[in-house]
Amino acid sequence: MFFKKKERKVAVLVKEHIDKVEECLHVALNALESYFQSNINEAKKACLSTDEKETEADELRRKIADILYSGAYLPLLRKDIYDMVDSVDKIADGAESSVDFALSQRPEIPENLVDDFINITRLSINNFIPLKDAITHFQTCSFALSADDITLIREKIKETGIWESDIDRKQWELTRKIFTMDIPLAHKIHLNSLLIKICNISDRVEDASDMLELLVIKGRV
Repeated sequence: MFFKKKERKVAVLVKEHIDKVEECLHVALNALESYFQSNINEAKKACLSTDEKETEADELRRKIADILYSGAYLPLLRKDIYDMVDSVDKIADGAESSVDFALSQRPEIPENLVDDFINITRLSINNFIPLKDAITHFQTCSFALSADDITLIREKIKETGIWESDIDRKQWELTRKIFTMDIPLAHKIHLNSLLIKICNISDRVEDASDMLELLVIKGRV
């Protein structure tokens, strides 16, 4: 009964953590969109909020780790649950890193690239939506996964992969657009560095999806 209590506490904290990461992504999107549209004051405010949300998410991750390593769940699952939580936490880290890069280094976004940067940022951040749906459903099942549950979760995981492929294609197109512009090479490299950071958010979503899929497999054992 004591262990069940710990597991319920982990489940509550995991939900809080997912919600906090989502909040972090929302304010990061606001910060980046504001920056691209030259609204620097709004971008600064949203940057501070992004940092705060990421710190709060990190604190929740530590609490989850403490409870897991005090004995919640079977040893077979314990590390994998933590690894999944840690991989979700890295999504917030990626968002914070992108915003900090933009606000600290101030890459100049050419007017004809503003819409491109906004669109790819939205795609990269919103790839979190199907991942959150998948994790939430997995938690609701409490490892008692039916065939329908597995199908639903894997469909959501597949959706993140489809988004990621689309983002990779758009990243390639925008990279090519940047490097064929008549601007100094240093400017091109600066813009591309920001682009890589933004797209890395979606890469981390895919990593977290992989960790969830491993848990789904083990949940069937």
